[in-house]
Amino acid sequence: MVLPVRGDMHINLQTDEGVVTQHVREGEMWLLPRNTPHSPQRPDPGSAGVVIERIREEGVLEKFQWYCLNCNHLVHEVELQVRDIVVDLPPVFEQFYADETVRKCDNCGAVHPGKAAR
Repeated sequence: MVLPVRGDMHINLQTDEGVVTQHVREGEMWLLPRNTPHSPQRPDPGSAGVVIERIREEGVLEKFQWYCLNCNHLVHEVELQVRDIVVDLPPVFEQFYADETVRKCDNCGAVHPGKAAR
């Protein structure tokens, strides 16, 4: 569940047809469909929100995926157990941003811009 309490946000959803953007305005509530690859974005400076997630069970792996912005092909995927998003996720993202070889699309050759895509 997503509830922006200050500022708006949007969630980029990965679908078979490409990226679909779901806008969630301040004060609105939105439920993410289960097992949907997504990327929450808060473009408003100083925005804040409430996100309620499921309890992460020991041994359950989560996938983090990046898709080509040109052809929508899967560019990179990391699977890991997340125990603490504050500790576990930044290294995953930084490794992707730092390595152009993992950002290059095998399908069309385009290079994912990393942080600039946000």
